Amino acid sequence: MWTSRHGLIVHVLWIAVALLAILLLSVRNLFGITVVIVTGFLLVCILRSRNAGVEAVVVYGLSWVLLLSGVRVVLNDGTGAGDADILRERTGFPRSMWYLLWLIGSVAALIWGSTMLV
Repeated sequence: MWTSRHGLIVHVLWIAVALLAILLLSVRNLFGITVVIVTGFLLVCILRSRNAGVEAVVVYGLSWVLLLSGVRVVLNDGTGAGDADILRERTGFPRSMWYLLWLIGSVAALIWGSTMLV
């Protein structure tokens, strides 16, 4: 988001392509591989078009999707998240405390990120 605000939108898209290439190394099923390759291809096509308006819309759209999906994942998993169980075993803190911590963190990131994007 900081890079988007300072006119480094092309850099954000190239970083996204690089991260997708790294993600491709860990994806194991055919559907996941297809999605990562198609997404990377679309981002490269957007970069090659050199249309600043389209690049800006894509970067801001990706930023909103990532911010909102963080909160959605926390709300969907709730206290039943597998990570909460692992952390409960290792720390002794209840699962609900980890859920609350993740919820506070994801909502804070959403608020902070939205102030940077708007």
